[in-house]
Amino acid sequence: MSEQLVKRLRELSNAVTRADWNEFSMRIPVEKDRDADFVLLQAADKIEALEADAARLREAMLDAVEKLNASE
Repeated sequence: MSEQLVKRLRELSNAVTRADWNEFSMRIPVEKDRDADFVLLQAADKIEALEADAARLREAMLDAVEKLNASE
């Protein structure tokens, strides 16, 4: 999913630089991998999840280092 999402984000970015606003049209029924609003929402959700994962991993690493230091 990430590769496809990144590819579409790049396409949307390029469309903005070309002022190609047709890339931002919305379909009925929705095409979740194409429609800009859904693509941007997926990207935001992915960034949020990655940041949460990074925070959890950082906390776990700090706890592990603290335990190692306490055992010395």
